[in-house]
Amino acid sequence: MDDETLLQTLKNGLMIAGHEMGPVGDHWPAIHAISKGMEKEFTQKQTDEAVLGELEFHFADILHRLEEKAKQATPEGRKIILEFVKEKWEEYYSIFEPIDAKHMPKSDDLVVEGVNEYSNVSAAFHIINNLGVRS
Repeated sequence: MDDETLLQTLKNGLMIAGHEMGPVGDHWPAIHAISKGMEKEFTQKQTDEAVLGELEFHFADILHRLEEKAKQATPEGRKIILEFVKEKWEEYYSIFEPIDAKHMPKSDDLVVEGVNEYSNVSAAFHIINNLGVRS
């Protein structure tokens, strides 16, 4: 599920939970505030991912440039530079390479852990799961 679909699903769930709590009440301002807050959190997440993508590109570019500059260095300098670059490439791949599927955590674990850093999304989960359900 992509971010837009997830956001819309959460917003729809909030609206359904709100209607289950009643058509009138002091819960509606909170539901609307949480809905707007989720939009901001998703926008921030998309911005963070774009920044990470740019960082990945520029980091690789810098390492390629260092490799080229190493060719102009003395043999001792070249060795030092290339050892440094090799170490940085290892860091680069450990950060930016996709995780192997066999090492991926279960998606349920990610939802529980990941949602805590998004307070409005966490509140939406809480409302949908607990407050909107009538016995």
